[in-house]
Amino acid sequence: MYDTFIHLVREELFSKKITTIPASRIAEYISFMKNSMELLPYVDAVSRKYFYKVLEYSFKDAEMLSRIRASKYLLGGEKSGESIDDFLYSKIKSMIDLISKFFSGLLVGVDNKIVVRVLKDSYIKDKRVKKNDLLLLRVDEALNYYLLGYVDIIDIPLIANKEFLEKD
Repeated sequence: MYDTFIHLVREELFSKKITTIPASRIAEYISFMKNSMELLPYVDAVSRKYFYKVLEYSFKDAEMLSRIRASKYLLGGEKSGESIDDFLYSKIKSMIDLISKFFSGLLVGVDNKIVVRVLKDSYIKDKRVKKNDLLLLRVDEALNYYLLGYVDIIDIPLIANKEFLEKD
């Protein structure tokens, strides 16, 4: 059972599309590991060491699977269906979008701070903010709030408005 991720890595490597990982497959692995952990107090030291090695390798295999799937997505790979990790792909796309705008100089800001627009009433940096407020945040802070859906990144208006550039 602990080789679940090895099988998933193999499937991912040999598939052109990003494979579908059903929630049941991961739930089965988690259930197996939880049951094994419950038995740890009752087994000898050698068995515990073996289990910890299995856990360590499983984590490394899961990390490899995650890197492969993220790389495939970033390189334009198509998804083959709904998968347990679908919610992450929009976050990856948002992160790449912000980093691209940061490198290309398309963000409104000063030094390492950028202007963001608040999307909903909330608390940001321990201050109450209202929808449509404009804030100046460090890029790393802006990224965190952007990924959480609290703010939108402000682009340079001239470049963001293609119709204006295409006017005769």
